Amino acid sequence: MNRVGVLFVHGLHQGSYLPRYGHELEENLRALLASHEVQVRFSRVHYGLVLEERQNNLWALLKGKGRKTVWDRFRSDCFLSLADSVTYLHGSREVYHMVHECVATALNDLAAELYGIGGEDVPACTKLVLVGHSLGSFVLSNFLWDLQAAQSAAQRGDASRLGKVLARTGLAVEALALLDRVALICTFGSNIPLFLSGMDERPCIRGFDRWLNFYDPDDPLGFPLENLWTCDPLAHPDFPLPTTLEDRCIETRGKGWFGRLLGRTPASHNLYWQDPRIAEAVVEAAGLREFLAGPGVRPSALGAGLQDRSALDAALAGEAQQGLAQRRVLQ
Repeated sequence: MNRVGVLFVHGLHQGSYLPRYGHELEENLRALLASHEVQVRFSRVHYGLVLEERQNNLWALLKGKGRKTVWDRFRSDCFLSLADSVTYLHGSREVYHMVHECVATALNDLAAELYGIGGEDVPACTKLVLVGHSLGSFVLSNFLWDLQAAQSAAQRGDASRLGKVLARTGLAVEALALLDRVALICTFGSNIPLFLSGMDERPCIRGFDRWLNFYDPDDPLGFPLENLWTCDPLAHPDFPLPTTLEDRCIETRGKGWFGRLLGRTPASHNLYWQDPRIAEAVVEAAGLREFLAGPGVRPSALGAGLQDRSALDAALAGEAQQGLAQRRVLQ
C-alpha cells in the first residue's frame, strides 16, 4: 500500500498559540484525497516554544512603565514575531540545534505513523511532502542543508559529522530513510531572502525533484526565490543534482468577503494556509492521486543526498560507540 506523509513547519510567532496551525490546508488536502484518506498522515513542527521562552523573558524587561495604549498588543506581537528569526539565527548555537530537534521530532512522529499503517517496505512505498511557511521555510531549508552537508562530508570519508547531526537532532533511522522520498517541497510567504541579503554566495539545497514557492504581491514578508540562488555545481560536486524551483505568484484569499479583502492587504501573509488552490497545486505537483491509487511500487529516487548507505552505516557505527544510536530508533 502506498502512503503519503505531509510535514508542516510554521512561521513567525505561530507554533505555541496555534497548536493545529495549517488545519485548513490539511482539510483541503484530505478532501482532495478523500478516497485514500487512510493512506495519508500529517505532522506539525512546533519550534515556537523554544524561541518564545527567551523572548518573553526579555519582553518582560522592555514593557516599561509608561501609559498603556491601544497599540500595546500590536507592539508585543511585532517584537515576538520579529524576534523569532533573530533568536533562531543569532541566539546561542544551542537554540539553533533545539529548533532542528523539533523538526526531527515531528519527522519521527510522522515516520511512526506511516510505519504503523503496515504493509510493504515503508520508505519504498512512501512519498513525503514538506511544507514551510514564512520563517518555517528557512528552518526547513537549513535543516535539510545541514543534513546534506554532513552527508557530503561522509562521502569524503568523514562520517563523524553525519553521526553528530543525527545524534544532536535525535532523527530516527526510519525518519532519515523517508527523507529520500521527498516528492515536493512547498513554501509560501517565504522570507529566506531576508537572511541571505549579506551573502555573496547563496547556495540552495539540492537533490529534490521539485520545489514550489508561492508568494502574494501584497505580502511584505513573502518573496520569490527562483533568482535568489548562486550555487555553483562545481563548488559542491558531491551533492546531488540541483533542485527544480518554481515560483508561483498568487492573490491569496481567505474565507468569505472579508477573507478576500484581507488578501489585498499585508494580512495575506497568514492566508496561504487557507487558500484551496495551494492544496490543489500540492496534489498535482507531487502526483499524489496517481501514487496513492497505484500499486505499492518504489517511487523514483528523490531525496536529500542521503542515499549513500555505506556513509550512513559508518555514521551510525560511530554513534553506537558513544551509546547514542538507541536514541534514534523508533520504539
